[in-house]
Amino acid sequence: MAGGRGRPKGSVSVVKLQVREIAKSLTLGNQTVVDRLQRECESGTVPPQVFGMLLQYGYGKPLPMQPEAPGRRSLAFIDRAGLPWPRAATP
Repeated sequence: MAGGRGRPKGSVSVVKLQVREIAKSLTLGNQTVVDRLQRECESGTVPPQVFGMLLQYGYGKPLPMQPEAPGRRSLAFIDRAGLPWPRAATP
């Protein structure tokens, strides 16, 4: 900015820092909140969405399930005579 007015480029605004501190006081930056969440998780009263987010923060986002690869051998079932069951024709 011309004339030296305003805050320097790249610096964080005071309001943003204040908002960040308020958010920390309401979240995991506050030991009281952490204790309450721990009690709720242990008692099973924490909302499922919150519990899921805590698991993601702690262990990472789960990988999506992959479909089974075609062509894999299926489990062979054996009858009392020790012979495999006949395979059903697959369409």
